[in-house]
Amino acid sequence: MREGGAPVATALRAALDQLPQQGGGLYDAELTTLVAGCKISDLHAHGRVPLEDWPPLYAARLGETRNRLEALLATTTESRLAA
Repeated sequence: MREGGAPVATALRAALDQLPQQGGGLYDAELTTLVAGCKISDLHAHGRVPLEDWPPLYAARLGETRNRLEALLATTTESRLAA
């Protein structure tokens, strides 16, 4: 944003507006079906998170992303006002 200025801030604000307020999960229906057909212990052995754990993890990550972006935009706005 330091180099791109207002156009970058405008694009980030637009992206923030498009972020869902909350999310149910990361998997779509097709991937859920594929994962459901797999041997779960093999998925876990390779670091895959159980399907039932995705919704709270996704919601937390979404909230953290939203908070970081809002803070970045607020800091940029404050810097412009102080200048």
